[in-house]
Amino acid sequence: PKIPLPTHLSPTSLETFHKCPQAFFFQYILKLTRDPPMTPHLARGIVCHTALEEVFELSPSDRSLANLENLFRREWSRLRGSNRDDEDENALDVVGDDKDNK
Repeated sequence: PKIPLPTHLSPTSLETFHKCPQAFFFQYILKLTRDPPMTPHLARGIVCHTALEEVFELSPSDRSLANLENLFRREWSRLRGSNRDDEDENALDVVGDDKDNK
């Protein structure tokens, strides 16, 4: 497949190209973006949504609060084990400790 060339170049894109041509290629040609930094709210949302998706894949008789809690713990452990950097790890440390969570 043919990769389309950009129709215009901004000062920021030129600066990116000057600093790192490969970063320019990924960002402005292939339109790839970096993952957003992990925040406590994002981590909680990922864990909750994944656990809820998985509990609804169970048979109706197995959809219990205990199974949901186990799925939540498993997903939290999995997410903590796949940290992208130290900032992500700090965000995950406070997921269960947030005082605003009622």
